[in-house]
Order: sequence, then structure tokens, then C-alpha cells
Amino acid sequence: MKKTYIVLIATIALVVMLLAGMVGFSYYTYIKPYRGKIAYGVTVEGKPVGGMTFKEFKSYLEELNNELQNQPVVLTLGNKTWTYKKGDLGISLNTAEMYQKAYKLGRQGSLLKQIRERRQLNEEAVDIKYLIQLDEEKLSAKLDQINKEIYVEPKNAEFRLLPSETFTIIPHKTGIALDSDQAVKDVRANLLENPLKVGLKLKEVLPDKTTEDIKKMRLTGLLASFTTSFDVRKVNRSYNIGVAAGKLNGILIAPGEVFSFNKTVGPRSAKEGYKNAPVIIRDQLVEALGGGVCQVSTTLYNAVLLADLTIVERHNHSLPVAYVPPGRDATVTDGGKDFKFKNNLPCYLYIKSYVNGNRITFKIFGDASLKKHVVIKSWVTKTIPYKTIIVKDSSLPEGKKVVKQEGAPGKYAKAQRIVYQNGRVVKVENLRDSYYKPMNEIILVGTRKVPNSSAKESSVTENVY
Repeated sequence: MKKTYIVLIATIALVVMLLAGMVGFSYYTYIKPYRGKIAYGVTVEGKPVGGMTFKEFKSYLEELNNELQNQPVVLTLGNKTWTYKKGDLGISLNTAEMYQKAYKLGRQGSLLKQIRERRQLNEEAVDIKYLIQLDEEKLSAKLDQINKEIYVEPKNAEFRLLPSETFTIIPHKTGIALDSDQAVKDVRANLLENPLKVGLKLKEVLPDKTTEDIKKMRLTGLLASFTTSFDVRKVNRSYNIGVAAGKLNGILIAPGEVFSFNKTVGPRSAKEGYKNAPVIIRDQLVEALGGGVCQVSTTLYNAVLLADLTIVERHNHSLPVAYVPPGRDATVTDGGKDFKFKNNLPCYLYIKSYVNGNRITFKIFGDASLKKHVVIKSWVTKTIPYKTIIVKDSSLPEGKKVVKQEGAPGKYAKAQRIVYQNGRVVKVENLRDSYYKPMNEIILVGTRKVPNSSAKESSVTENVY
């Protein structure tokens, strides 16, 4: 029994010694000689690199990368050719990842696992393929340069208003550009080719507005127009009318869109070209920037009424105006009261303004088949007499009278929009009621004593505005 035990112990010891010897042999054969080096049996594109120090292997990869980046690239389009180096287009070897792949072979896991992998590498080499990367931003920058050489800009379709108040359409022109996306795909698919040759392709570029887009606007003719007159002798006021009307000339309003006068015309400031002219402020006529703009909003308001468009916001003046009947004006204030309407038609609206001589006209164009016969009626329901206010003025000779402000009666007014179709009334719409305060007459009476009594005899009545 004791002898058997001794034999068993000896056998185990022998086996352990043999295993240790085998491990030691394998370690000194496969592991130790390659410390700090790439494992034997590793190749890069078929070329052995096993035994290279890490530094040598990194240098070798950089050489391969330099060779790759110096390879030619030929891009062609018709009879045009552009020649680059691969490095110019952002093509390079991913040397860091290739290094890691080679480094890890035979160096992962337990010692026994590493020995087993090293033996397998001795029997069958592992090849590291080129890992090529593409910097698309760098490639796209070069493609953009090519595109600038061959690009043909598209042209928008346009409409033109003819003297006959009908429209003609000028068709769009399609542009041409380099198909950069396809070029990137083609370059990426041929990164290993030497030389790398790619035939570039073109693509059509549509403009922002095509002929079909213009047709869908349905601009065919006149829907409504309205004209008011002004006194050209009031130079600043006439000038302001022209400025505001110009800001409204040629605007387009889409179906369903709400138009805002204040938003479109903008601030009435000296910077925008406006001058001082009479405006109604706190129920009095005073000089201020933008006097006359309300005649522009009023003229447009009446054109909008005649086109049977939906009124969203409208305010009457606090005092009567002379250029339209009571109930048909539309006042606006900078940053305050606004005139708004909605395009309730299925077509675009095209607004044209005209200032000729002493007349301002607005014309609203759209689908002429939608034109309606519209009549606007307005009437005064009540008149409020104005008062005459006498103001003593020591700067005037005694007894002399000067009319500082003419009086005008106040009024309550109503208005209706009546729409006809085939000679029959199809809609009667009551518009917003209007109230105009009376404007009192103000007469200055002189109180200054004068030695010559004939001053009283020469007293006259003047209008100072």
C-alpha cells in the first residue's frame, strides 16, 4: 500500500514537471522572443510584419499611409478632368486601428491562451487588411470647388401683369449641379483602386418657384379697384401717400393669409422717408410724421370691400375725412390701430398701387372667374352740430378775427356691403358702425389795443391752415 502511494506521488510529480517544462519551452519559444514586438505570423496585405518592434511597425504603417495618400485620383465629367492625390480628398489608412488589430494577436487572455494563439499563428498566418478611411468633409470641399465650375443656376418662374390687366407666365429654367452625394458613394466604393477613377454625374436643380407653382397661384385678372383724390398742394402729405403706397405695391397674399397694414407698411418714421403733415391726434389736426398714410389705408380698405374679402380689423377716424363718405374710412396708427383683412379666396391676391397726379388707386388681382359685383352703401344716421369757440388773442389787433380751425359736424354712420350674382342679391353684410366726433370751430379774437381806431374797421376773417 505504501509502495503504491509512493509510485502515485512520483507519477504526479513527473507529470507536473513535464507540463512545466512544456509551458516553459512554449513561453521561451513563443512569448519571450516577441516581447515589445508584433507576433510572428502576422501579415499586412500578405507582407510579414511579425518580429517588428512596435515602433518599427508604426513607422511601416505610416509609410503605407503615405504611399496610399500619394496615389492618383482622376475625376471626369464629359471632356473635363480633375486630378488629385488621395490625400487631397481625405483618403487615408486607419493606422491606429490596424496597429491595434496586429498588436492584440497573441496578447489577450491567460498565458496558456496566448501560447495557443502564438502556436496557431506559426501554423497559419493572420493577414491584416488595409483599413481605409474617408474624410467626407475634405472630399465634399473639393467637390464643391468642382460644382462651382459647372453649376448652372436655376431661374424661378415669374408672372407678369400685362397692360390688358391679364397675366402671362414666364416658365422656370432648370439648373444643373454636380451630384455630390453620388460622387461620395462612388469614391467610397473604389478606395483601394490605384489609380482611383470616378466618372462624375450631374443632377437637375429646380428653382424655388416652378412654372406649376405660379399656375397654382391662379392669377388671371382684376377682382376690384378703388381710387381716392388728394390735394397735391399739400406737398408733404402727398409725398407720404407715395411712400406708403410704394410699400404695398406688388405684395402677394396667400389663400387664408391675414394681411396687416401696419406690419406691411412698417413704422412711419423719418428713417423710412416720411415727412411731417397734418394727422388727427386727440381729436385735433396736428403736424406729425406720416400724415396722409390713413388715406392709403382707406383706399385699400375700399378696394378690399369691393373684392368681397373678409375684414378682420378696421377703425374709423375720430373726425370726419373728406376723401371718402362717412362709414368708409379706415384709420391706422403706428404701433396701434391696424387695418387687417383675410384672403378668403382659393387663389393668391396680387396688390398693385398707383399714385398718379392727385389720385391714389389700389387694384386687387386674383382669379378673375371669382370676381363679384359688389356695391358699398353708406349713410349718416345722425348729425351732431359743432360748437364755435372764441379764444381771445392779445397778439391780434382788437376786434380782428382769425379762424384757427374750421368746424365740422360730428356724425353717426352705417355702411353695407351688398354682393350680387347674376343680377340678384346673394349677400348683404352690415359693416362696422362709425362715429365721428364734431370738430369745433375755433376763432381767435384780437384784444390788443391800437391807437388808430381804423384797425377795427379793417378786421377780416382769415383761415390759417
